Amino acid sequence: MENIIEVKQLKKDFDGFEAVNNVTFNVKKGEVFGLLGPNGAGKTTTIRMLIGILKPTQGEVFIREYNVRKEPIKVKQIMGIVPEFADAYTDLSALRNLLLTGELYG
Repeated sequence: MENIIEVKQLKKDFDGFEAVNNVTFNVKKGEVFGLLGPNGAGKTTTIRMLIGILKPTQGEVFIREYNVRKEPIKVKQIMGIVPEFADAYTDLSALRNLLLTGELYG
């Protein structure tokens, strides 16, 4: 079965602080996947690298066949995320919020 998400030796450092260290995993088509860990474990940082908001210090991320680092626009066209606390504009409709976010992030 094909991998929808493939993460290889992902690392992220912030001024000498190692936020994510050598994370590797695959998510296959149709599979349910959870990213679990205590506060400060690097879950949010990992997700931000998966969707192209943060660039990894080292490693590779593929969404379908697209390399997040080399083809960030393609990845953003096929992947979405719903954060725990969405910063939506309450005076805009859901559709307008989505369109605005799409314009801002490509």
